[in-house]
Amino acid sequence: MCSSDLKFAADPIWQVRAYAARAARLLNEDAILARLARDPDPNVAALALHTPAEARRALARGHYGLVLEAAKFLKDEPDRRVSVPALLAALRRLSAQRRATSRDPRMEILDRLREAGDPRAVSLLRALLADIDPAVAARAAEMLHALTGETVEAKT
Repeated sequence: MCSSDLKFAADPIWQVRAYAARAARLLNEDAILARLARDPDPNVAALALHTPAEARRALARGHYGLVLEAAKFLKDEPDRRVSVPALLAALRRLSAQRRATSRDPRMEILDRLREAGDPRAVSLLRALLADIDPAVAARAAEMLHALTGETVEAKT
């Protein structure tokens, strides 16, 4: 991007910043992407994610779409265990909200935790056996079996 394009990354209209993020990604403009990954608009931030560290920070934000994209971004992370604390924190926070609309980001987070195979997830998975969402509870049961060898069932 040339210097005149930097103005698009600071435009007050989020859709313009979203297009700036797409352009920055195509042009490998890491500095612009890093700035836009912290954008207050979650749509812009999701489009600008380009490092695992940014994705882990995005997991702490409240927008379900951004959390979903951050969890998806972490799918190919080389050292998956690094993200486990951020994934667990996001899963705890979203699950405590008890909203049906959180299914997609929570299922994606569970997928990342399954890929990591980290025993730090066991206690949270046990709690999720009684989750309000039967799909989340069933996934937690599957993951607990894989991690511990125990046969457990969802309680919902």
